[in-house]
Amino acid sequence: MKLFNPFLKFFIRRYLFGVLVTTQFYPIFKVLYRISLWGMNIGLGGGGVEDTGESHVLQMLSKDISRKNSKKILPLIFFDVGSNQGQFAKLVIKSLGEKVSLFCFEPSKNTFDTLTQNLEGFRNTKLYNFGLGERDQLLSLYADKEMSGHASLYDRKHFDKSTTKLVETVEIKSLDKFCSENKISHIHYLKLDVEGHELSVLNGSTKMLQAGAIDYIQFEFGGCNIDSRTYLRDFFEILSDNYDLFRLLRNGLAPIKTYDEILEVFTTTNFIAKLKSL
Repeated sequence: MKLFNPFLKFFIRRYLFGVLVTTQFYPIFKVLYRISLWGMNIGLGGGGVEDTGESHVLQMLSKDISRKNSKKILPLIFFDVGSNQGQFAKLVIKSLGEKVSLFCFEPSKNTFDTLTQNLEGFRNTKLYNFGLGERDQLLSLYADKEMSGHASLYDRKHFDKSTTKLVETVEIKSLDKFCSENKISHIHYLKLDVEGHELSVLNGSTKMLQAGAIDYIQFEFGGCNIDSRTYLRDFFEILSDNYDLFRLLRNGLAPIKTYDEILEVFTTTNFIAKLKSL
């Protein structure tokens, strides 16, 4: 068999690829490539919570977290960074109810006002009208429309070709400093949806990360990372020593054991990092 494998590889590369890697077959493989991406939940991360798998995975992880936290003092600490109008926050409340203490961060003033209205009456939520990043600073937030889910700290010229853009100056703070000031020593679930600024948030969380004080991290990766010039490799470098990484699917998690350049696909995808010591 060992003798056969090199021959088979030679045959495939020399003859089979010689036939298939041609202009005639290119359109077919282009369609198959797109279907393959969808089958791995790549490019579907910007849809609803059922499409992305967030609903199923949150229920699964909440059971796991609750079981391991059963002998500890509740509530579970959830950070929703980039809350927008509260879509994910409502899902967390629906899944966990009174078990969770939810911290929501939304830097846009108008979007924050809507978030406040949408979460009115939920006692276990704390809302903050600023974003998180590497350090305390003021930055410009670019949006294609009011309360946009695509609002970003990066001017996404290739994404939004409209001549009119809404630009707003927003406040950014580091997660480490926020946790220190608010005496938060542990985060059970950190969700990041900040349109390309995810790595910056993690860079501002180094003390909590190094202390193993964050159990799960959910982050988006996609076209926004082109604008922020960040790669999936950067997330591996900052997380892989202490965390296992997974791709979020509709009905669970697919492990990513090692980094490979083929993972660098810049279309919206959700990933989960799980603390190895859990």
